[in-house]
Amino acid sequence: MALADTQRWPPLLLAVLAQGLALLGVLLAQSLAIYLFAQPADFYVLLFVQGVTAAVIGVRLGLPRWWVPIQIAFLPLLVGALRLDLPPLLWLAGAALLLLLFRNTTVGRVPLFLSGPVAWRAVGEWLPSEGRFIDLGCGVGGLLLDLAKRFPQARIEGIESAPLPWLIARLRSVGRHNVEVRFADLWHQDLASYDLVFCFLSPQPMLALWLKARAEMQPGALFVSLEFDVPGEVPSASIALADGRTLRLWRIPATDADGAARASS
Repeated sequence: MALADTQRWPPLLLAVLAQGLALLGVLLAQSLAIYLFAQPADFYVLLFVQGVTAAVIGVRLGLPRWWVPIQIAFLPLLVGALRLDLPPLLWLAGAALLLLLFRNTTVGRVPLFLSGPVAWRAVGEWLPSEGRFIDLGCGVGGLLLDLAKRFPQARIEGIESAPLPWLIARLRSVGRHNVEVRFADLWHQDLASYDLVFCFLSPQPMLALWLKARAEMQPGALFVSLEFDVPGEVPSASIALADGRTLRLWRIPATDADGAARASS
């Protein structure tokens, strides 16, 4: 099995595979220790070694590096939780809640990031007062509500595919005449009618999303990303925010009669 093949797997599957391989390695090492020294290795040392090994394997399989602390802590936390002897239904409820909240992290490569007020103010500086805006992966809707208040004549939209954040954003937008929140896959969203498309996702989808935006958005419209760059594409503008992050903007270039893109402004 080639490494390139595993990098196309869902992150959750890669994490489980890394944990399993690390656990197998630790069990083999424990068996060898008993055979050679007639005594097992310390249990807590083995837990730590298993976690570090799982983290290393995960990175090699293509997991983003923010999975490293999760991989290291997973088995020790599991062992500690099992010793609490909690009711099975509580575990099921916890797992269901995590899936509803972090669905995009487990089946895709997009964690739940919250943009925050500093980014909201910066994005608003580029939105026409009566423009149309969409947040691809709007989370709990903070940016949508902020822009809706500041630009009552604008059309503010968001889509989210993680059930619980979508529900929170949908409830928060009730009564806002210029806000619409949809439960949808961003890859199925047509971007042609938007003046500004915003995303705060992860490095993994940025190139594909830029190609989609460039194919669908109108010349002069803005594609905006908080923090994450488009590989090989120089932004039209990069804005350093007060919280240390960077807002990157790409203006969609005009096209000639043959559809060949001109250099962006």
